[in-house]
Amino acid sequence: MVKLKPVLQIVFYYSVGLFYVSILGVLATIKTLITLGPRKTFFCQRRDRRPDVLDDPLLGEHKFARMKKGDQNKPLMLFVHGFPEFWYSWRHQMSEFSDTHRCVAVDMRGYNESDKPIGVENYALDLMAADIKELVEYLGHDKCTLVSHDWGGLVANCVAETYPEIVQTLITCNGPNGRAMMKVLHKSLAQFLKSWYVFAFQWPMFAEYLIRLGDLTAFDGNFTSNKEDVLAYKHAFRDYGDLEGPVNYYRALGRYMLPDAPEKVHVRSLIIWGTADAALDIQIPEATREYFDDLTIEYVDGGSHWIQNEKPKEVNQLIRQFISAKKED
Repeated sequence: MVKLKPVLQIVFYYSVGLFYVSILGVLATIKTLITLGPRKTFFCQRRDRRPDVLDDPLLGEHKFARMKKGDQNKPLMLFVHGFPEFWYSWRHQMSEFSDTHRCVAVDMRGYNESDKPIGVENYALDLMAADIKELVEYLGHDKCTLVSHDWGGLVANCVAETYPEIVQTLITCNGPNGRAMMKVLHKSLAQFLKSWYVFAFQWPMFAEYLIRLGDLTAFDGNFTSNKEDVLAYKHAFRDYGDLEGPVNYYRALGRYMLPDAPEKVHVRSLIIWGTADAALDIQIPEATREYFDDLTIEYVDGGSHWIQNEKPKEVNQLIRQFISAKKED
């Protein structure tokens, strides 16, 4: 027998998504047509040449779709990015912490140079949590400091809930715990409205169309600070198929329930939260306290959703203070 709750959830997501697709898709197209003209609106450049910033030796060695910097004998600090990002979003943190840690920034499943399995079912949250566990083991470590942002926060929280034995410290930058996110979404109109894209992305090809509109203008100044960074992001998402895997994260979230989790997570955790996040409501950090027995929350006034790129000094300082305090205990 088909369970009614998952079916209703899917119907609801698709219904709300259709509303946003109808309205926002048309408005975004009209705006881009007026701004750029017809040719540039529906045209994307070829970007075969790899930008130099992606091979900056200061960011370490590029191997198997991971960036590694730091001594292998040092404790592991593993960085998990969000949407639509890739390993490069952690460049400021990797250079900061390579003196004390072995820093590894991963391209998540479906992103950039990592494998891109076909099918929404391959992007369920429990599978991505298992990816992180296997990566920690592959790198030869028993534990890691797990640092995450956005969608990476959902995955990292799932890792801490499912495999707490491999997480020494959990640090989340403007990323949600799954249970806290759903709790806030169900009671907050503000979060419901901010989550428009989650519903809209359930529809085939809409996200791919919207992000590629106007030669990937979604990356122009959104969470990138200079021309070189913009080129790096556009290179990572240069082909139409480069967005299918990342968008499948949202489609899987709409079809599959959250994995079972313990009542409390017994992992020392830090949330760093920019107060001007346009995607995630400021209620989420406090709602997360219910599920953790050792949680610190630090707010960065005026920080946007892209906090680790926008305010790297503040974020790095908070991370440094948190991990240093543990050593002193």
